[in-house]
Amino acid sequence: RLRSFSGALAEDTQRMMHILVEENDKSDLLTKLPDMTHDEFVSVLDELTEDAEHFLEMLSFANNEAFESMLDQMLEAFALKMRGLLQADRVTLYLVDEERGELWSKVTESGLEIRQTMGRGIAGWVAAHGETLNIQDAYESELFDPSTDQKTGYRTRSVLCVPIQDGGGKTFAVAQFLNKTSGVPFDEEDERRFDVFTGKIGILLKSWWEMNRVRGAVDAV
Repeated sequence: RLRSFSGALAEDTQRMMHILVEENDKSDLLTKLPDMTHDEFVSVLDELTEDAEHFLEMLSFANNEAFESMLDQMLEAFALKMRGLLQADRVTLYLVDEERGELWSKVTESGLEIRQTMGRGIAGWVAAHGETLNIQDAYESELFDPSTDQKTGYRTRSVLCVPIQDGGGKTFAVAQFLNKTSGVPFDEEDERRFDVFTGKIGILLKSWWEMNRVRGAVDAV
């Protein structure tokens, strides 16, 4: 059902954008505009308005709260499943906000909303460099920020932090796992185990992110 919904929405949106480009060429419109009668101008304006309304309807459809809620649940379930597969004690998913130059937590088990400056902290470094960090002792790392531990009383030992990238290799999210339940640090097998799923969770995160960008566009209009 999700595949059918997404496919239909993408196809319809692509078709509408193609129509707008093909039929409403700016230079052609400006050339014809001076010679149009009042009635012809009103007719063209009506057509453009109808196209714009149709496009906004599609954006509003993509903004459906039920669909966003489903994506929220899928992301949380996926994160918790990966936590179990890696035998980690905690997991946090961060989204990269390039406009503000920061990361903010989408899924977290600390109960706190976490925001980090790009390039700072373990997750910030991974987001900026697009490389995995596997740290055996967090308090021995100069990148580690203990402020969340201090707020929650939690004690971070080992950290596995992995970039999630789009098809162009651009990092738009970060997954961070804390403390293996066995007490040993994360290893290369844990890294490979997560790599199998990065593409899948990347699609979910990208869908959520794009949906909220659409919501911002609709709200602005």
